[in-house]
Amino acid sequence: MGNFEIFLIGAGIFAVLVALASVLVKAEYFNSIKKIAKSLQQLKPESEFKVFGRDEIYHIEICDSHLKYLLKIVKSKAEYEFIITNSEKWIVNQSPQQWTRKTKPIFIDNSKEFIDLKDELSNLVKIVVIYPSCKRIIHYLNESDTVIVKEEDKVNGIHFVRYENVEKFIKNQ
Repeated sequence: MGNFEIFLIGAGIFAVLVALASVLVKAEYFNSIKKIAKSLQQLKPESEFKVFGRDEIYHIEICDSHLKYLLKIVKSKAEYEFIITNSEKWIVNQSPQQWTRKTKPIFIDNSKEFIDLKDELSNLVKIVVIYPSCKRIIHYLNESDTVIVKEEDKVNGIHFVRYENVEKFIKNQ
């Protein structure tokens, strides 16, 4: 067997491993979404629930007699920061202590699309659930001014809530 054949076998194995890792990440993310939906179904058993996949604009829809909740699940770790950079972009900062302008953040997919969602027929409550948690939620007001977002605050019509507080938040709506 020549070098080229060995290279092709190695490249094929690498491609299979990358595809397998992608499938496992998506499955783990979807399991997190289902776990959150299940805990909320116990809280609101009379409501209608829909669960959507990882690549959708939002992941859980809850409809009851007077409100429609749209929940977007964002994966984070307790030591990370969730940052609302402007009206259209959100990021997760993996290294708050070592952050520099060159640090590459994790951009959250479909944030602008989630912000732009409207429903004329129901009272819409949009919630970003940070799962399982984050160190802090920061909103950049401009280039140099920031505020810490509290869970009762709305930013661009959206509530940003850590997972451990989402049940309490929905109970109080």
